[in-house]
Amino acid sequence: MVLWEIWLARNSFLFKNNKIPTHVIASRTWGLYGLILRTFRQLAVHQEERWVPCLLPSLAQVVIHVDGSVLGSPGPAGYGGLCRDNSGRWQCGFYGNAGITDNLHAELRAIQKGLMIAWQRNFRNVICVFDSLNAINLVLGSREPFHRYAMLVLEIKDLLGRERRTSLMHSLREGNQYADFLSKWGPNCGNELVIIDDIPVGLQPLLQVDSSGVLFRRV
Repeated sequence: MVLWEIWLARNSFLFKNNKIPTHVIASRTWGLYGLILRTFRQLAVHQEERWVPCLLPSLAQVVIHVDGSVLGSPGPAGYGGLCRDNSGRWQCGFYGNAGITDNLHAELRAIQKGLMIAWQRNFRNVICVFDSLNAINLVLGSREPFHRYAMLVLEIKDLLGRERRTSLMHSLREGNQYADFLSKWGPNCGNELVIIDDIPVGLQPLLQVDSSGVLFRRV
């Protein structure tokens, strides 16, 4: 803006022999700056706040929150999750290493392990919650036999097709913080699967807040 006003003053002097004082150039510069600032403030996009619920099940026997975690793309990967009953009471948790891979594979592995654990524990009315739209679209979409994760998706579809009521539900990441907490243990874990019977100390505050019905803020 300053250079623009200086260039205009130069042209006025060269072609019109009209010398513009420095304070006038400065005044015009500030005026232009104010005009631009007011214009873009009016055009600013308003972002509405959203409040994300914890998605505790009302009818399902058990809700499983799962998530994947990758340190790079691709990079060391893991997954994690937890199972709770319809009152929010802890049933079990889990996490594990998924090798060197990408986010989509880690998310799919989390879903597969969560559904497998639910089946092994005889949970027959289950909601599986996760925050990856790519994963849910791949699992619920038509079969893609040539997809690089086709076999893993087939395993998930098989688990979903067994004799029980099982549904998948997408959540925003603010409503899936507890699974995210456990998934971060996976990349540095030396085991494919670790089952946790007791609530980890660091996870207790999140679960207490969540079970009380507090909404998480998302802007």
